[in-house]
Amino acid sequence: MNELRKKIHKLRNEVSIQEKKNISQKLVSTFVHELNGFGVFNKIHIASYRSINNEIMVESLEDALSDFNPIFYYPKVNLQKERKMEMKNASCLCQQGWENGAYGILEPLSSCESISPEKLDFIVVPGIAYTDKRERMGSGKGYYDSYIIHTKNALTVAFAYDFQVVDELQQNTWDQNVDWLITPSKQFKNINLVTKIEYIRNKK
Repeated sequence: MNELRKKIHKLRNEVSIQEKKNISQKLVSTFVHELNGFGVFNKIHIASYRSINNEIMVESLEDALSDFNPIFYYPKVNLQKERKMEMKNASCLCQQGWENGAYGILEPLSSCESISPEKLDFIVVPGIAYTDKRERMGSGKGYYDSYIIHTKNALTVAFAYDFQVVDELQQNTWDQNVDWLITPSKQFKNINLVTKIEYIRNKK
């Protein structure tokens, strides 16, 4: 698994800045276009993250989803508790900014309001590798797997380069698949994806 992580990191670092921008724009546009097909969403609660190490630039989701009246949340890791992570309301970040958090990743301040996992509508999930069954390999810390278990009806979505999709991954019992994986050449969807999106739209 560690060898695969190293391989994917190497391939990802070889992607040029312009290519990363182009691919990121394409994937985000695909996601927004698909959601538009379901009609009007009002005030969606969406958890995202700050991209690092040449990941897909998911930050552009904030502007791309502006018509959906989104409220964005970002992760804050608690190193004192194993696999403990909270999602913090991004609205306070305009005034207070970010702080250096776990693993050198910028995080919201502790004073920012948290959201209960069951209240989220969408969770944008980072990952190193995936399969066509939407299995996911993350960094190995288990934060997202532990968090997703506590969500109720949130739809999990991942954006990835084509080379991040592999034939198979060793999975543990606690590993969580994503509902929707979007790559430049293909989408992989949970059979219940449409039902989950309609539920999110209709509950508002």
